[in-house]
Amino acid sequence: MEKGILLKKLEECIKVEESAIPLYTQHVHNTLFLSDFEKKDQDRVKAILMELKKDSEKHKKMFEDLLTEVKGSGKDVY
Repeated sequence: MEKGILLKKLEECIKVEESAIPLYTQHVHNTLFLSDFEKKDQDRVKAILMELKKDSEKHKKMFEDLLTEVKGSGKDVY
């Protein structure tokens, strides 16, 4: 894969993770979204959504680090 194509793909990945993070957070705080669940199930759903949020934050950081590394590299094919 050429460097330019890889950079574009990494930027797309970052945008996807950036859009997912607020979505997970919104659902955690949206009582209407959780209203049909029992309390224990609400807590479980909230925990899962928070884990997804954390994972997306980690993924975003990984993509950003990789983007920086590729931009700084003299290689043109990956």
